[in-house]
Amino acid sequence: MEHIQAHKYYLEDLEGGEVSLSDAACSWYDKVYTPLADAIRKNRIMKEFPHRTETDFYIWVIKNRGKLSDQYGRELDDESAVEAFSQKYTRPFWKIIGTFRRIFGLVRYR
Repeated sequence: MEHIQAHKYYLEDLEGGEVSLSDAACSWYDKVYTPLADAIRKNRIMKEFPHRTETDFYIWVIKNRGKLSDQYGRELDDESAVEAFSQKYTRPFWKIIGTFRRIFGLVRYR
């Protein structure tokens, strides 16, 4: 809920007026949560953690994005942050595959 509230304040500052909590929640879902959830699905990380949800990964990425940005020396977009998580916590075989894909620019299969 605090993520939606923070997004509400951001929207109010951006638009210069009052934004309803309902509108803020819809905007947060469309512009913040869904793109990150899409990156999680695209990276196929869920298969490595069968007892976790997309929301678990969303929370992890949001909480750790600052540390990851410091570690990589740049601001990370959603896909880069999810990939950093994947590289840190998945099994070695999938780390090798991920590295291979990054080096050769291969497209990930859904």
